[in-house]
Amino acid sequence: MRCALVAAATLLIFQSVEASSEQYVNFINDGDSSVVAIEMATPGSEHWTPVKLSGVIDGGYVSLEGGYVGQAMTKIHADSGCMYDVRIVFANHQGLLLEGLNVCRTHAVHIGQQWRRALLESTRAST
Repeated sequence: MRCALVAAATLLIFQSVEASSEQYVNFINDGDSSVVAIEMATPGSEHWTPVKLSGVIDGGYVSLEGGYVGQAMTKIHADSGCMYDVRIVFANHQGLLLEGLNVCRTHAVHIGQQWRRALLESTRAST
């Protein structure tokens, strides 16, 4: 009886760990510029992987238009950890780098807000 309880408890633990490895992040374009690509890499890596967005046409690798709130969700397999660098490319070829995004704790990325924050930080750094 004791062995059966231990086996059942172990199975439940492994199932919850496996289920928690899939994280969902909603990318919301609340800025003026259209997003044409979102890529992810482990921090410090140069191995960028395109993010496939659900709810977006043409296979999921296309723009989130600016000027109105557009959004798309992606499923991220966090088997190797929760921390990722995210590179967002806009239609005007400008880019935004979000370093060390914790996909296990972050459920929404407001791209326009992140862009404004990055501009503010670069202005502060240059003065």
